[in-house]
Amino acid sequence: MSKGNYPVAIKSQASDDKITEIITQLFDKKQVVAGTDVRVDFSFSVDSLGMDIELADLPGGFTTNRNYWDDEEVRKDLLNADGAFFFISAYDVIHNPSEALKINRAFAIGKWLDEKTPPENFEPVNVVESVEDMFEAMIASRESYMKMFMKIAAAGAVLIITGTLGASYYIDGAYWKSVVNSVNRERERNNYSEAIKILDEFHSPFTSVILPGFIRSVGERASLRDEIYKEYEAELYAPIASEIDKINNNSLPEIDKVFEDTLKRVETYLDTSHFASINPEHYSRVRGSAWYFEAARLFNVDPTSSQMTPDEEFEIILRCLNYEAPENWRGRIQSRVDNLLRHWGRTSPSEGSPDSLEPYIDRAGQLINHPNISSEVADYLTERVKSWHEEQNARWRKIADDWIQEANSVKPEEGLKMLSSRMSEKIPASVRIILETAQANLYRTAADNALN
Repeated sequence: MSKGNYPVAIKSQASDDKITEIITQLFDKKQVVAGTDVRVDFSFSVDSLGMDIELADLPGGFTTNRNYWDDEEVRKDLLNADGAFFFISAYDVIHNPSEALKINRAFAIGKWLDEKTPPENFEPVNVVESVEDMFEAMIASRESYMKMFMKIAAAGAVLIITGTLGASYYIDGAYWKSVVNSVNRERERNNYSEAIKILDEFHSPFTSVILPGFIRSVGERASLRDEIYKEYEAELYAPIASEIDKINNNSLPEIDKVFEDTLKRVETYLDTSHFASINPEHYSRVRGSAWYFEAARLFNVDPTSSQMTPDEEFEIILRCLNYEAPENWRGRIQSRVDNLLRHWGRTSPSEGSPDSLEPYIDRAGQLINHPNISSEVADYLTERVKSWHEEQNARWRKIADDWIQEANSVKPEEGLKMLSSRMSEKIPASVRIILETAQANLYRTAADNALN
């Protein structure tokens, strides 16, 4: 089950045992799997997709006696289910046609010439959607039909889908249509990001299991994705272009609702790299004007506000530096960046774990060699990184001293166990050396106590 791109995990051991039994009978013993005579829970999860599926195999015999529908809770299962699969046994159609016709008359797959002669043409009755094309592909030759049948049987042993390829093709198509409907609803609301998310998260249950080359959804997804991105790009760009036309390079705009909406659109537009290939001209124009909107926010931000976090302050600085400003604005922007970065550097925690300084060290490293930063700011950040490293080392030494003091307060044997436990943790090499020295001292103390 883990051979596909999305491993499936069966929820219960009993279900896993039943699947193993089916696979053994089908492949090792080369026997046809008998119909289910009890309700079997085959619920599974796909952790990589965040999917949790409740799936039950109901005995076919239940549908021939109405009392079973209530006694065995079949009715309850069907009322609570999002969908149901009805499968016709391809083996019975070939080897037991009379019985197959009797049992599956309500789901007949065409006109039977008599009770022993299955239909030559696929003319479905009481089904939601026709699958003529796939049926024709199946009956093109007896050899290819049998190969397809065995592949379907193998997939059915794992996913409890022991129907025909036509059923698999229909299920994929139905699933894909439901996804398209969801995507189109979001498009109608101009919620393109959600539409793309739904599309990107879509994964046909048969893509890695049953004949990927026949799956309809695989080829359609790419074209639909491009279509949505084009609509999304046009919807985002129009109001941005209107504001770009108003730009005055000699002064920055006031921060109002229109500006805030435009800034969010600019950030979303530039963060969506797919737009660069859809409309390079538009993308280049937005990127070339982004400095104006980012600089306006940079000069209007209040770093002392209780609502402003150090991370938010740093992101505002970084986003502004990532865009090239006109010559007449570079000096003013550099001065503002210098002041904000010095304020940001002072927000590092004076107490706490050594790891609490790591985000500051990492972020300062992002800017030290940034092409749009001044040498003065780079020197300041270099000095701050050095002091943060020294503070980290001091905090680790304090922690090591506390651990050693704790180990020395008990019997040497217990202290050695405590230090060994500490040394198994993720600690700097310098701290490990200190603990190893303390450990050696405790070994000597334990040896002296044993001799005395």
